[in-house]
Amino acid sequence: PAWAVTNLSISSRIPLVPRMFDVAIIDEASQCDIPSAIPILFRAKRAGVVGDRNQLSHTTNLSPARNIMLLSAYGLVGLSDQRFSYIDTSLFDLFAETNGVHPIWLLDHYRCAFGIAEYANKTFYGSRLRIATAADRLRIPQGQEPGIHWTEISAVIEPKPNGCAAPEEAEAIATLLRQLLVDQRFEGTVGVVTPFQQQKQLINSLIYSDSELSNAGVKAHLIVDTAHGFQGDERDVMFMSLCAGPDMPKGSLLFLGKTANLLNVAATRARAVLHIVGNKTWAIQCGIKHISSLARPWRQGPMPTGSVEERFE
Repeated sequence: PAWAVTNLSISSRIPLVPRMFDVAIIDEASQCDIPSAIPILFRAKRAGVVGDRNQLSHTTNLSPARNIMLLSAYGLVGLSDQRFSYIDTSLFDLFAETNGVHPIWLLDHYRCAFGIAEYANKTFYGSRLRIATAADRLRIPQGQEPGIHWTEISAVIEPKPNGCAAPEEAEAIATLLRQLLVDQRFEGTVGVVTPFQQQKQLINSLIYSDSELSNAGVKAHLIVDTAHGFQGDERDVMFMSLCAGPDMPKGSLLFLGKTANLLNVAATRARAVLHIVGNKTWAIQCGIKHISSLARPWRQGPMPTGSVEERFE
């Protein structure tokens, strides 16, 4: 028998018996902290973890100072002990850095159109992925090609508490959504992703103020969120409000520079089309690799068709 549980619900679902399962498989292990996985590991003879360091990590409110104090209190002060740091090390990191653990790369990518997948492949994975997405299964808006598209807007970036917003980008996103969902009546799924909560709220307010667009969005499973809200999810068409430019707050610029994993997640939620609204000229020249690469014209490559079995005989 196979059981599926979350880390936090296992105590109320499965008895506390050591080694009762032959193997425990922990998915999204790069988002999992070490302590919450212990009850699962205790119940298993063997364990396998599945994760991606280039996507989201676990979140915590524990401060670095408090983390150091706790490590010291329990004698975890050696260099080798740092791999048990709660705020710095995910369960995936712990396994990957443990002697005797043999990692297996899952190289085949099936979700995104070539241009989107190739952006992630070249920028984050050292061109190791094999893009095996079937082009004939993609839902592509009428008159568009699959891949990455831009609507360039040199918007004023307004500083906000813990972030920023770009009203012109938000208005452009709302216009593009109306064209796609109301005018064209696109039948696929649609999402909007942006780095900042304030921009998310602004875009949502524009959608909700337009009842026709809001109703069409329900059918398209429209969600507006940051990358964290899309982890594990996907849409046929994703719009991205970059919300960045030469006049943006330094703190927000630093945030974009050090969160490459968030952009990786945001971009690869799109199956057929990733439509970016933002300052493309700035993106090309910003010096942040994972942003400037978005503006590169990733040429359409050969897209396989047919079943997975036919493509890998």
